[in-house]
Amino acid sequence: MLFLVSAALAAPPTDFPVTLVGGVGGYYAAPAGGTGLANGMLLVHFDRFTFQAGGGEGWGGPPSRHIGHVFVGGRLYNQRTYLRLGFLHHHETQQDAFVEDWLGSLTGGGDAIDHRSGAEAGVGFEYQWGDLIDNAFFERWQTGIDLSVGYLPVSKGPPLYVGLEFSQGLHVGKRR
Repeated sequence: MLFLVSAALAAPPTDFPVTLVGGVGGYYAAPAGGTGLANGMLLVHFDRFTFQAGGGEGWGGPPSRHIGHVFVGGRLYNQRTYLRLGFLHHHETQQDAFVEDWLGSLTGGGDAIDHRSGAEAGVGFEYQWGDLIDNAFFERWQTGIDLSVGYLPVSKGPPLYVGLEFSQGLHVGKRR
């Protein structure tokens, strides 16, 4: 573990300053059941650290409920792999309440939302398509996979989320 962290401090993630990422994931909300989420992320790459902010919306069950989440944290890279850690906030709304006030649920301001906060850690792998296809267009694309564990200690819902996400990213900005 120490080797991975020390190597990550020396490995820049990409030649571009910003990456926009979209993904879909399946999560097991222990002990309640499964969840599916669609996520969007912004990655801002510095020399040794990548800032990550994003969120997503999805549906879980049982019981059937809407789930929205926000993540703010960082990544440390070691070539194509990374470690990720940050703050996680969920808002979960039971199906009946979501149907009655879907706009409030989607914006996080509805009266029937259970707000919970905690932490999430993950490991991931990204493949830069420019490594395979020597073309300026493909140098900007990446595909990723991320395995994560989120812990939300408040007892109004499942305390543990274990997820597997597949993503597609686009590097933006001028090459450094």
